[in-house]
Amino acid sequence: MRATETGRGPESRAARCLGCGALLPPLPAQAVAPHPYTTAFATCWSAYGQLLAAQYTDPARMLFHQLLVDAYVVQHPGDPTTGERDRRVVQSVGIHLMTLCLFFEHEADPAEGTGLHRRMVARPALASCVGPPTEGT
Repeated sequence: MRATETGRGPESRAARCLGCGALLPPLPAQAVAPHPYTTAFATCWSAYGQLLAAQYTDPARMLFHQLLVDAYVVQHPGDPTTGERDRRVVQSVGIHLMTLCLFFEHEADPAEGTGLHRRMVARPALASCVGPPTEGT
């Protein structure tokens, strides 16, 4: 998916990220490629990478690492109807939403996020999720 260009004037070169809606300046095409199954605009993906880099250098920020990852991925979900109806899109959004639910509704500790993901992925029910229903079902 491509980002949409906006307006006139100084912002006319900016583009709105299809995932989160942020208005961002474009990067050269070769600068950074977004994740293969997200709707992230390259500039948004780059900004996310900078946030991750800041987290990795600060132990206090790492306590909330999974919260940042889950929130970003849910806002940039990808399109499960393209290509081979990529089940990774559905599974990724599902697991990140489940983790956010555990944080906000069940008071799980965001510092335990990676462990929560591992436990959820190990469950057979998640492995059976193959994608959205086909049209007409």
